[in-house]
Amino acid sequence: MAPRLHIFFFPLMAAGHIIPMVDIARLFVGRGVKATLLAPAPKPPLLDHCVKKACDLGQHIDLLLLPLPPSPTGSPERPTFLTSPAMSLEFFRALEHLREPLERALREHRPNCIISDMFLPWTADAARRLGIPRLVFHGMGFFPLCVLDSLDRHLTGSNTRFGDSDVVVVPGLPHPVSMKRSQLHDSVETRNDFSAFMERITESEIGSHGAVVNSFFEMEADYVDHYRDVMGRKAWHIGPVSLWNRDADELAERGGAPDNYRSILTWLDSKPSNSVVYVCFGSLCHLTAAQLHQLGFGLEASSHGFIWAINGDEQHLGGRQEKVEERGKGLMVRGWGPQRPILNHRAVGAFITHCGWNSVVEAVSAGVPMITWPMFAEQFYNEKLVVQVLRIGVSVGPGVWGMEQEKKPVVGGAAIAAAVAQLMDGGGEAEEGMRKRAAVLKQKARDAVGVGGSSNLEMDRLIHELSVSESDATE
Repeated sequence: MAPRLHIFFFPLMAAGHIIPMVDIARLFVGRGVKATLLAPAPKPPLLDHCVKKACDLGQHIDLLLLPLPPSPTGSPERPTFLTSPAMSLEFFRALEHLREPLERALREHRPNCIISDMFLPWTADAARRLGIPRLVFHGMGFFPLCVLDSLDRHLTGSNTRFGDSDVVVVPGLPHPVSMKRSQLHDSVETRNDFSAFMERITESEIGSHGAVVNSFFEMEADYVDHYRDVMGRKAWHIGPVSLWNRDADELAERGGAPDNYRSILTWLDSKPSNSVVYVCFGSLCHLTAAQLHQLGFGLEASSHGFIWAINGDEQHLGGRQEKVEERGKGLMVRGWGPQRPILNHRAVGAFITHCGWNSVVEAVSAGVPMITWPMFAEQFYNEKLVVQVLRIGVSVGPGVWGMEQEKKPVVGGAAIAAAVAQLMDGGGEAEEGMRKRAAVLKQKARDAVGVGGSSNLEMDRLIHELSVSESDATE
């Protein structure tokens, strides 16, 4: 009998990275793999919650905490959880102090593989020294990865390539993708510390065994092929990873409180189909008071009800307590809301989103068209996938990349109301086509994780390859 595979999973300590990584670990556990999640001590409450919930559902995951060496005397304490995008580069660098604890854990436990977040490139060095295959987990999809590669190959550091045009057509991709210069990270035009860090990420992936991506072939077929054939990188599409676990109670508590879930669903049950707009900007995106006011005005001015999940902007809206309250035509959810159950409810007909990859994939999986409002990271690339390639969304954001929202123009309530009307009230061929395409993608997402589906078969291939590699190593 072949020995049981043992895999280390090392997510970045941020909500949008922890949740899909735990889903991936659960996916492997469901196929008989032993899973151990790594995290810096002390353990983040969100990670602890996700692991306990998986264990409650019969999917046992071990949790191994790595001690961060103490900070030098007089230095601020090293952060262990990402709470602000502005601190991201400092946070990534601080985690490198886990290098020695990771190597000790690898030597002691000798896992067959480690799957680590792309923002932990130093884990590749530790794994390579000990002869342990490392897979990269990308918190984004194939499309944004291909865009990043194309920009790096053709435009980064070459100001003359931009000329005087405000619009850049990203070269070398399967579809014509146009970007405004204001939507690009400043590292595209000028090399800086962040672009140097991204180069480390690319080098670590090229030197690793491959990558796992939370996506499915039918959603990004041309870009899966481009990633493999043009970029020459090895990857497995194993998503949507959230669809592998469909237990209703598990969905109800996915990052949120059961009481919130029940009151939200009761409110939605009272609404007609496709009549409610869901609004959520994730855990790291925060709007200014002026922008929140205009967003509220636009939602109230539309002819539709709305659910607005507010996670971090409470100080501008009168308090921080977690609760659900009705205001005008909308339901305000303070704190973390159960996003997947909301998106999958028949009453929800549109999603105003920051275009984080998890949100995009969950909206696609639910068949909900999007009103896109990207802010930073790869979110503008995700918007192009939604609006220009998949054609299941309309754009409403200010169109300026950046973490400092105070420096961006405020989107007026009238423009927000108009975007809602375009998607929800249009009734024209374009809007109907958008909704039909979203419905088709929803079914394809479910088929992908079903028996014989594209992602299901990819999981078979990946586990077989890891098993063969282990057999070869022990001979």
